[in-house]
Amino acid sequence: ERDTAGGKLAEGARNAARSLGAQLSEVPTLQWFKLFLCIVIDIVGNSGYLLPSLDFFLASFEGIALKFLFGGNVLAVLGFIEELIPFSEILPTATVAWVLQTLAPDNVVTRLLGIQPWRMRQKDTA
Repeated sequence: ERDTAGGKLAEGARNAARSLGAQLSEVPTLQWFKLFLCIVIDIVGNSGYLLPSLDFFLASFEGIALKFLFGGNVLAVLGFIEELIPFSEILPTATVAWVLQTLAPDNVVTRLLGIQPWRMRQKDTA
């Protein structure tokens, strides 16, 4: 019975990995560029550790960038607040938003944050 459960678990993991690989193979270059921007935004946000006097500016920058990239007001406010709270800058908010938008567009958290699916946003700009 244990071997059967282990086999099913391993099969489920293989299917998930194949599914993830298939999802990533469909991601267009523009969306990969957005990931690069998200990583840069998160790194810039971490500079608040070095220059705490810039926290309000960095928080404003992150909020505006998140709104522009993902369209979610809740996400933008969350990013702004996260940058203002001391020692919370370590959270890669923009990168997590990219993962949610790209790999989990139908997830309840994605919808709660107001993140628009990248496929829909891409069609709107075309």
